[in-house]
Amino acid sequence: MEIRCLFAQRKCSYEGQYAPELLAAIDEYGDDENPDYLNESQEKADSDNDLLFSKRITISVPEEKFDEVFFGENQLEGSIKL
Repeated sequence: MEIRCLFAQRKCSYEGQYAPELLAAIDEYGDDENPDYLNESQEKADSDNDLLFSKRITISVPEEKFDEVFFGENQLEGSIKL
């Protein structure tokens, strides 16, 4: 499963004042059905004078791991490797 996320960084008065914010997220199936959702969210973010920039980041989660967590009681933990 892919989770397509839109993050943004607020303008800071000093370094580290604000962490990146998750503005919108949608799974790959929802994005295929409604591609305007992230596009419109990003356009809105890019026109917001309080934000420095926005960026899309896709998070991939193996379907079986997602099902283990969603239908079970465990938490899914991980990291993003670049």
